[in-house]
Amino acid sequence: MRIISPDNVCNRLDIDRYIEGSGSSTLYHRMQWGPLIQETFGHQFFYLLCADDDGSVCGILPLVHMRSLFFGNSLVSMPFFNYGGVCAENDGSRSLLIDEALRIALEVGATHIEFRQETPLGNGFPVKTRKVSMRLELPETPDDLMLAFPSKLRSQIRKPLREGMVARIGRFEELDSFHDV
Repeated sequence: MRIISPDNVCNRLDIDRYIEGSGSSTLYHRMQWGPLIQETFGHQFFYLLCADDDGSVCGILPLVHMRSLFFGNSLVSMPFFNYGGVCAENDGSRSLLIDEALRIALEVGATHIEFRQETPLGNGFPVKTRKVSMRLELPETPDDLMLAFPSKLRSQIRKPLREGMVARIGRFEELDSFHDV
């Protein structure tokens, strides 16, 4: 196994396939976030990939170098989101990605690294536990969801619907409606 540059991956679809197939990936592992953060906020972005001997992706770690008067000089995976830390299929890949993150931290003068993980890495790094995620399994149909709510909440939902309230998802075509509200 080795660390490779995303530019060395023949097909970016290989990265997307890895992310979609990995049990520990999130949408924040997608490569598109880094350039967006870099362009918007000016933070340097690193996208680490680990590949096995045949060149197949077996680990990903997106990192953003952040410098702040208040929070110091750090590498964060991924800032502005709760998740996006080390995503690897095995301990060897995980270790290579962490070692490379440590090398980059020294290179850029970062005083700490924050891996935003759902499951702890178990490597002795300090762990913050102040963020939580709450997930609810959704039923198959909207009607089943409505029945899962207590009667008072169902009544509170139905009242605006009876009075003509509608919800729409849109883009620029809904901008005037947004401003009206």
